[in-house]
Amino acid sequence: MTDTLFPRRFSPLRLGAREARNRIVSTPHTTGFGVGGFPGERWLAYEREKARGGAGTIMMFGSASVHPSSPVAAAGGIEYWDPAIVTHLRAMADAVHASGALCLAQVSHWGRGGDGRYADEPLLAPSDEPDETHHGIPRALTKAEILVLVEAFGQAARHVKAGGYDLLPAILKLIDTGHMHFTIDQQPYLQGFYPVMQLFWLK
Repeated sequence: MTDTLFPRRFSPLRLGAREARNRIVSTPHTTGFGVGGFPGERWLAYEREKARGGAGTIMMFGSASVHPSSPVAAAGGIEYWDPAIVTHLRAMADAVHASGALCLAQVSHWGRGGDGRYADEPLLAPSDEPDETHHGIPRALTKAEILVLVEAFGQAARHVKAGGYDLLPAILKLIDTGHMHFTIDQQPYLQGFYPVMQLFWLK
């Protein structure tokens, strides 16, 4: 049957050095399936079934973090700073690739949108303005801490690459003020929306 509304839906899409088998993408979102900061068998099975079902690209880890100042393990999220994460990432990438899909891993820092109940140190954000949604009260970043977080994003990217992922989404434009994704913004009139622009880094 001809798809007249979306005629290119099932056609391949070139992404740098990679090619997705179709235009169907599963975007990153929170699952709460993480165990101790790592993706376990339940998360692997979840992503694998999407690839088996025909998705061309699987984007993972809506709740992931690059630094201990943004802890997510207690909420079932993924924490990238432990080198042991690479083995888990490799298992997931192999499972998705075996079913013919590309895989991406989102990296992030939740800033003032994090949950201080799980933190061993204060939440860090561009300013000390409290978060309206999660009610976190952060401490403003110092210049030195900004450099620490830049390196943390770089280390997370290296772990994702070593784990065999095809692409890495890096947020360029931030419009959810609770998050920090490379660029840091605080626009309260846009509170509640999510990042919409992404740069794909390829191996």
